[in-house]
Amino acid sequence: MTAPVCGLPKPNGQPCGWVLNGRECPHHGDNATPERRHARALKGGIASRMRTTPTLPAGAPDPRFATREEIVRWCEAMAGKTGRGELDPKLSAELRQWGALALAVRNQEAIEVLARSLSVLEHGPGAVLLLERLRDGLADGRRRPLPGRVVPLPAPDGEAS
Repeated sequence: MTAPVCGLPKPNGQPCGWVLNGRECPHHGDNATPERRHARALKGGIASRMRTTPTLPAGAPDPRFATREEIVRWCEAMAGKTGRGELDPKLSAELRQWGALALAVRNQEAIEVLARSLSVLEHGPGAVLLLERLRDGLADGRRRPLPGRVVPLPAPDGEAS
């Protein structure tokens, strides 16, 4: 048994085909006004967005990304929830990007520590201290000249001093 269908013509002349399901057709019924059709479309649009925009529950704790191990544990927990169907895959993809960003920041911090250690080995602690003072001054917005060094001028007319 099939549900009854509205057979009145659409503007292009073809039959409407709206499945009535015990209600009247919103395009041809007694209450078919443009305002009601607009309200129905808005209601459907809101419901559609509610279905397609997954969110975590209101009481869900914020992730802690203090260490690499915490990031990995959090990602493992999200993967488990997604695999069990407890977490929407769209939301999981979005959360995965935040985890990847946190991990990239941690990697950058590790690279900076390694670069600083290599700089100390190559140039000595005095050069590293000078570089850090220069960086701090640039970050603070204060500009000051670098400390100069005395460079002997060549003697005039090629004479040795």
